[in-house]
Amino acid sequence: MARGDISVLPANVLEDMDWVEDVVLLSKSVVDEELLASFRKAHAVCSTVEEESKYELVAPTSEERDVLFECRVAPTQLHPNSWGFMKAFQSVCWYLQLDLSLRAFFYFFHLTRPFSQKKSRWASFRAREGRRIFSLYEESFHDFKNYYFKVRAVEGFRPFFENERGEYQFRLYWYSGPESPKFDFNDLDKEDQEVVTVLKECCTKALFNTKTLLTRSPSYVRTELGSRLSFDN
Repeated sequence: MARGDISVLPANVLEDMDWVEDVVLLSKSVVDEELLASFRKAHAVCSTVEEESKYELVAPTSEERDVLFECRVAPTQLHPNSWGFMKAFQSVCWYLQLDLSLRAFFYFFHLTRPFSQKKSRWASFRAREGRRIFSLYEESFHDFKNYYFKVRAVEGFRPFFENERGEYQFRLYWYSGPESPKFDFNDLDKEDQEVVTVLKECCTKALFNTKTLLTRSPSYVRTELGSRLSFDN
């Protein structure tokens, strides 16, 4: 596909995705064999059945699959910062020994769909008013649009996006009407309220640093969180 030339896209694609901004439709992957080889040094990627036992598939966690399902979005439809928020939320709950709560997550975040000239691009999670607890992973993302590759299920194995009944656990294609549920404090049960209360108490002086949570060593993160709230290992 020639970048900048939308006429080369199949007519059925243009018709089905006419609500999507051209910058999305015309993003061309720059991932080649050399870049993929570099990626494999840090992440496990299966390429043949023989390699299946050697690698772990980098796939959404069960909590992330639940978020994708609830919001009716495909993994590629979410902006990178939104993935950072989900990962950071899971990390904090794990370190603070809190139950991972979908309702608590949607107490703090809601899904937005940026539009330009009535067309949509990547959806993003934003902090609900007065409930910001995480910093952005990156203040500005510029190059992510062209760094993607296709993942294909290995024949004979159940794809990670299906449950045991063969049902899709989240969408694999972009959807024009994603949305997220909203919960206020009184909508939560006692356990979810406890999660929300603890996380808010940890952020009375400073936000959680999303990049620190996702890139620093576990011991560093544990010490940083321990300075905010005493907890048992």
